[in-house]
Amino acid sequence: LVVSGTYDWFPKARDVRRFAREYALAPLQNVRVRCGAGVPETMRLALGAEGDDFDAADAIRFGVITDRFSAGHKLKTAAYLMSNSAVLSFANVLGDFADLPFARNWIVEVDSVRALGEAIDRIAARPIEDLRRELTALKAALAAEFAWSKQADVLEGAIAAALQARRTAA
Repeated sequence: LVVSGTYDWFPKARDVRRFAREYALAPLQNVRVRCGAGVPETMRLALGAEGDDFDAADAIRFGVITDRFSAGHKLKTAAYLMSNSAVLSFANVLGDFADLPFARNWIVEVDSVRALGEAIDRIAARPIEDLRRELTALKAALAAEFAWSKQADVLEGAIAAALQARRTAA
């Protein structure tokens, strides 16, 4: 499991603490936990986390979004996917990615540590060749969909429409 991000904002800190408490009560067997540099040391200890010095490209991992609120997860979700991690999220984060190939196989909403373990088992039971093929296609689609140039075009269109509306109103 990979838990990363920053947790200075109250709702994020609250939710990572909740996850750490729940995980401590029922840790997953045969699962190592890695935390990014932004995870508070007390949470690292509660999760029994190992260091954050690992190569994300050397294996398929499981990135956990511990947040229970439903806003602002696009960057973390994309970062997990692009670093070879299936996304296991306590918040519903699929919306921005639902149209991408295989997204529903790689972004899973969970509601408990037990459900987290079940999702890991379900994904890990699949043939590695299928996982690699799907993740490669998903990452390519993700890179194309969220490319800076495409996002700049969307922003440029929105600005042009706003300017046109302003001219029309004047």
